[in-house]
Amino acid sequence: MKKYLSLLLAFILCVTLVACGSSDKATDDKNSGIADNENEEDKLETNEGNNGIIAGSIVPSATITEVKNDDVTIVYSLKNQTEKVKQFTFRTSQKFDYDLYSKDGKLIKRYSEDKDFLQAITYLTLKQGESYDIPIHVKNLKAGHYKLIIWLTAESEEDYKVHVPFEIPHN
Repeated sequence: MKKYLSLLLAFILCVTLVACGSSDKATDDKNSGIADNENEEDKLETNEGNNGIIAGSIVPSATITEVKNDDVTIVYSLKNQTEKVKQFTFRTSQKFDYDLYSKDGKLIKRYSEDKDFLQAITYLTLKQGESYDIPIHVKNLKAGHYKLIIWLTAESEEDYKVHVPFEIPHN
């Protein structure tokens, strides 16, 4: 009877060891397959909309597109250089603001000073590699040198300011 009991215990021990050993291997194979699939999905996600992504931040810029008589047109742009969709939240319909300074640093005008904006929460969503452009027209300027400081008015950790020096020539 002891002999049969010893054989039975040895058999159960062998089956258990074999089952555990193959179970770990099967689990490892399954996990590595899952990890490989996840890595492939990550690669796909990071390559989608990856056109032009350089640094991994929201990049503000401003370009003077026209200087005509006493007017200037500047395009303020935000480009999503991250690998994630970025959403901005605004408490009003106002998306940007600017300060216009004279050559000697005196504040001439703040855009929002004489404006009324709709009191409504609005959103701006920028996908990866996408840009948002805002044309800004500053009118009735005398000949001279100026600096425009433009920023985003969203509720965020950053205001994405840009400084744009420009000149209105003498006619």
